Amino acid sequence: MKTTTRLTLAASLLIGLTGVNAHASSPEAWSEFAKTVETKCLEAAEGLFRKPRIVVDPIGSEKYGIAVLFGRSKGAKTRASIICIVDKQTQAVELGSELGEDKLRMRMPRPLGPDGKPLPPKNQQQDAQSQSGASQPETTDEDEDENTDAQ
Repeated sequence: MKTTTRLTLAASLLIGLTGVNAHASSPEAWSEFAKTVETKCLEAAEGLFRKPRIVVDPIGSEKYGIAVLFGRSKGAKTRASIICIVDKQTQAVELGSELGEDKLRMRMPRPLGPDGKPLPPKNQQQDAQSQSGASQPETTDEDEDENTDAQ
């Protein structure tokens, strides 16, 4: 065998072996796994955030499901994030340490309107309602979290 052919064969085998996990499961199985990661991470972080939000990597790494939890820390006025991993075989959960806004700031994207463009933040929507004479609902600290996170 020529050296080029051997290298090509070796590269093909390597790519095939490393890609097996990513292609071995159905979209439904990955979706179910992402829900498991979300549930387990939220349970493990219970009591750490006032209103936790979570973003789950839909596939994770070869051995772990990965998520980032974030929100306002309970008992403090600061925002923080925590990385969560779930072992794919044992389902064991581990949380990293709290990362303050100075290290990592997570924000959810604003929802899209019918035109496909991001909707304005809630406080701008309320300003428009008040100018049109519509009643304005009371805001809470949680609403303020959503308004500032959405910007």
